[in-house]
Amino acid sequence: MRLIRYLIAAAMSTAAASSVTGTIQVFGHDDTLAHLAVVPRGTAWRATRAGGFILGGLLVAPVVALLPPHVAWAMGSVLTGLFFGARKWSERHTLMELSGTCPRCGATIHIGSPTRLRNPWAVSCEECNHAATVTVDPAALPKPS
Repeated sequence: MRLIRYLIAAAMSTAAASSVTGTIQVFGHDDTLAHLAVVPRGTAWRATRAGGFILGGLLVAPVVALLPPHVAWAMGSVLTGLFFGARKWSERHTLMELSGTCPRCGATIHIGSPTRLRNPWAVSCEECNHAATVTVDPAALPKPS
């Protein structure tokens, strides 16, 4: 029982974001610096979130199975829970904020909504609508606890 309470408390805690420096790249232009706020996600956090999505899909399946076509809705619910559970399980770092300048036009690129950190990650400049790639050195990322 104590272990379960510890896992739940560890999963629900919000770790402080670490500041990481990366690069924003556009083909044919010089790279610029990007400043990222990243939260490392431990195994307990990832397992709790993934388990919640999988359990949600399993709990919704019998309810939606009442609607015709029965099997399709139930399978869709279970597969959706598995899909989002796998995405949460693979989220080793959460990107809380990104700020930098576009290498092509010099405009500010800012993302403030939390999302799963992908490395490399494609972003779009709002000024010139050009696709840029954000990369971070994996050694610079904070280690999950």
